Amino acid sequence: MKIPPFPLFENLYANTDDSNKKTHHIDENFLQEVCEKLKTIDDEGSELVYAIIRYFQVYYDNKPSSHLPYGSKITKQGLKLDIAVFPKRLVEMLHLFLVLHSSKIQAEKEREMIHF
Repeated sequence: MKIPPFPLFENLYANTDDSNKKTHHIDENFLQEVCEKLKTIDDEGSELVYAIIRYFQVYYDNKPSSHLPYGSKITKQGLKLDIAVFPKRLVEMLHLFLVLHSSKIQAEKEREMIHF
């Protein structure tokens, strides 16, 4: 199955480090920072996070597309993710996305304040 291009994913992948791909350990503080950023993300960001995770899973892990990514569970509050089991590269990509997306949201808020 040919997967269509996903420029955001490709950019994040290109801008994260693959030199330690054999090292699966991720610093606990780094995981905590990613989790905190995920809790505060807007709906658009949440959708993009899920798309990044799914794309990584399908493209790099060759997992069937009908399975939830990396042992995720559906709860009343939404999708529950355990990023501690995610591949290190994927966590780094999510962190980079969250930083960029937060900056974008902040810039939009500042532009709105200027216009009022």
